[in-house]
Amino acid sequence: DFWDYQGRVDQRLGSGSFRILALGSSDVLGLNSGGAAGSTLTARTSFHRINAAYKWRDEVRELDVAVGGGTDEGGFATAMGEQRLLRLAVDSAVMDARIAYSHALSNKLGFSSGVDLEHRWGTSELGRNAAGQGVVHTRATILGVFGEVAWRPLEQVELTLGARADDYVSDGEHRLGFDPRLSARWEAM
Repeated sequence: DFWDYQGRVDQRLGSGSFRILALGSSDVLGLNSGGAAGSTLTARTSFHRINAAYKWRDEVRELDVAVGGGTDEGGFATAMGEQRLLRLAVDSAVMDARIAYSHALSNKLGFSSGVDLEHRWGTSELGRNAAGQGVVHTRATILGVFGEVAWRPLEQVELTLGARADDYVSDGEHRLGFDPRLSARWEAM
């Protein structure tokens, strides 16, 4: 059993544009040995996302603001007749937001920066019993900031230097990440 969907609406709003995007899919695959007392194996996966974004720009600046959310589900289950033998599953939900700003300082130099915020919560299940044992609930929040400078010394060459820092918080524990970034791009004529 498989289905999917996707819908997008774009609307000009002043000197900017507003977009809503929704997409998702579901897929279930199973094996059945036959009969009411037969054994079954079922695999499933699905996701759903919705995102709303506004982009404003003029000759030298650009501002992007976006919010979104969705769910992910996946797992395997086995059963003998009506009795479930084993279930392995990971189900999660996410909410996120982003704001990014870019500014062309000249025709050769530009600057971009922004902030991302993502919150996830989920359930992992490994063979839940009647008492609910085997189920783990988790929450995680990621706050990231980024910035970069892009320089075009020649029309077909762009050099970018930037950095991103992330604060990961999961079940009360903090982890910090820092990623320097350096890239070079050459456009063939």
